Amino acid sequence: MSTLQRGRILAVDDNPTNLAILEELLGDDYEVVTASSGSEALERAESLRPSLVLLDVMMPDMSGYEVCARLRATRAMRHAKIIMVSAKALVNERLEGYQAGADDYVTKPFETDELLFKVKVFLKLGAVEELDRLKTDVLSLLAHEVRTPLNCLILPAEMLRSSEPMEEAQRQRLGEIMYRNAVGLHEFFEKALSLSAMKAGRWTPTFESTAMSDIVAEAIGNVADQAVARGVTIEREGARDLVLRVDLSALVRALTALLDNAVRLSPPGSAVTVVASSDGDVAAIEVTDHGPGIAAEQLGCVFDELVDLTEGRHEKGHGLSLALAREIVLAHDGRISARGADRGGAVFRIELPLAVEGAPATASGRRESLRTSG
Repeated sequence: MSTLQRGRILAVDDNPTNLAILEELLGDDYEVVTASSGSEALERAESLRPSLVLLDVMMPDMSGYEVCARLRATRAMRHAKIIMVSAKALVNERLEGYQAGADDYVTKPFETDELLFKVKVFLKLGAVEELDRLKTDVLSLLAHEVRTPLNCLILPAEMLRSSEPMEEAQRQRLGEIMYRNAVGLHEFFEKALSLSAMKAGRWTPTFESTAMSDIVAEAIGNVADQAVARGVTIEREGARDLVLRVDLSALVRALTALLDNAVRLSPPGSAVTVVASSDGDVAAIEVTDHGPGIAAEQLGCVFDELVDLTEGRHEKGHGLSLALAREIVLAHDGRISARGADRGGAVFRIELPLAVEGAPATASGRRESLRTSG
């Protein structure tokens, strides 16, 4: 079962025993990632986008209340569900949690059945709310993004239907205008429907052992014509013998989105680089462009759908391709991130688990945990 269907839970506690208990209780039904401090929780939440956070109140570096408030202040986590877990049970302590942005409160020692029920309910509620928000935003976007392409279909069609004489060259130009706009509309709706299906858990990846070089080669091939037309070269380097267990078509789609973004924003005569590497049991693909870069305050929302970014980083403002790339990578228990390049431009990075002999059929079988003493 994919991560999207299982639900990703971030458990935060400075006590390794408590984390082990939560993993034992929830690990068979959900993907559980852990953090042992507030700072680790903030870092992991930003990259992994959990649907639910189980947050201990008493931690050494910062309290759970502070962590909760800071999570709520980030775009990535403002709609996630947060349950505070603490031995404190006084009303004013609960109110402090709610004021920080928590959705509910569970006291220690918690009742197992109560915790499991609340986790199930809040994950389902969060999924429904997120899908409703996406549908509302897409419907709102339709009013802006569809009107122009429709006009570019209707007006040429009216001209072609008229009885006025028309040269063949003009007829072909009108047909090309109609075709381009029809394709654009089809792609927009296909992306919106795919993103909705992924967020609703209606997409199940089909995992197979695949060479990273094949993924990179196919994605580069998908943008080759576009790169030639813009006068941009694509350079690739790095390990070619890495094997991943992935949904091939989905990963190609995600990497193609990053390459399309890089080629579209790179100036003529520049190069886009694709670098494959590995570190331990993690493989990485980095795409570097020489475009306008990404403002620091926008790094946290580059992969958010329907967010208008400056400098054209989201084509036409909707960013559906990058949002799809994020959902695909997360479904593979991977990470996707963006940062500014040293000499201008941007670097997009995908991290994925390397295939291990005897590993389960889905990437979701791999659980990660961060534990430290204290």
